[in-house]
Amino acid sequence: MLKTRNNLSFYFVLVSIICITVYILISHLFNFKIDSVVIFSIFGITIGAFNLWNSKLNHESDAFRSLFKEFNARYDGLNEKLYQIKGRPAGDALSPTDIWLIYDYFNLCAEEYLYYRHGYIDKSVWESWKSGIRNFLEDEEIKTLWDAEIQSNSYYGLNLDD
Repeated sequence: MLKTRNNLSFYFVLVSIICITVYILISHLFNFKIDSVVIFSIFGITIGAFNLWNSKLNHESDAFRSLFKEFNARYDGLNEKLYQIKGRPAGDALSPTDIWLIYDYFNLCAEEYLYYRHGYIDKSVWESWKSGIRNFLEDEEIKTLWDAEIQSNSYYGLNLDD
């Protein structure tokens, strides 16, 4: 986000300089007086646009931070139990409690995906999340539940190919 912000401020300054230069060139070409009000207006518009865009970036950063904390906290509540389920002895069937916990995890994954698709979650974060999903799908019973749920299309179009 900081890299984007630094690039953005550079481009706003550059656009401002280009606009003023074009204004000065046009004033010389058409032989009219350079008006300082126009130059200050160009700076003002550029600064206003920069502040508006910066405010948008701040809002997006706050939204990301909030979502990131919430998803991690919710995952932390499921993590230990999910690994216990995945590490259960071979041949042990999933209990109804296990299945509901796995559904809770699927719902959490779907929410993360929804926010990723809408641009609130960074691609690198979503890629890490997908790696975690794939880890749990190594368990055949969890994968069977996953496949059935994904076919029901009840998870905001979630897929691991995205």
